[in-house]
Amino acid sequence: RLRLLLLGADGGEEDGTGKVWRDERWLQSNQLNEHNALDYFALSEWYDNTCLTSFFNMQTRVTGAKMDRQYLANIEGIDYEVSHAAHNRLFVVDKVRRQKDPKDGAVRQVRVCSYYILDGWVYQCPNLQQLLDAKIQL
Repeated sequence: RLRLLLLGADGGEEDGTGKVWRDERWLQSNQLNEHNALDYFALSEWYDNTCLTSFFNMQTRVTGAKMDRQYLANIEGIDYEVSHAAHNRLFVVDKVRRQKDPKDGAVRQVRVCSYYILDGWVYQCPNLQQLLDAKIQL
């Protein structure tokens, strides 16, 4: 199952598989865990500040109310979520696009891209085509 999670989707996302990111200062003052992995990822160059997660965080700060992220499941737009966490060392962050199905009006979620955080280092997951191309070149 983990292997499938690590494959990025073919969503037209800019190829950032050759990049890596880490914030030493943040890691020195925080213990990375499943509750703050998304906050850490939000500091990276891959994070889209116009996403639903940013909107949610801003609303929570402004209102001071404890809000449930579940309500975002029915809102259209780009969002990020931690889809897998293992031993406070590995976290998989999915960038997803939610959009309404024109037929029934239900909100559908499509994974655009996946990223992983391993021991504080953030990487973009390669998509299936990139993996196949790499295998063919070997």
